[in-house]
Amino acid sequence: MLGILGAVAPCQISTNMGAISYTTNRMAQGKKWLAEILSFFAGKTFVYFLLGLLVLWMGKELEALTIPVFQATRKIIGPLFLITGLYFVGCVN
Repeated sequence: MLGILGAVAPCQISTNMGAISYTTNRMAQGKKWLAEILSFFAGKTFVYFLLGLLVLWMGKELEALTIPVFQATRKIIGPLFLITGLYFVGCVN
């Protein structure tokens, strides 16, 4: 559970330091710590995997929607660059 919560925390440094402190405390007490470390990493890996899938899915959905926008932008940006270049040279005020 700490790995899942730690993966979505805004500050990864403090989360990782908290997990290290917790684990070293468990080690000092002589309790089972290897399974906890592995579950921490598994939880973080699981959340990052799900976030990656979400980004891929959203990217594919947005790709279809942005194609017309990019086509229109390409038609506008050429003349805009020409006008900007002429302005920099001093031909257009």
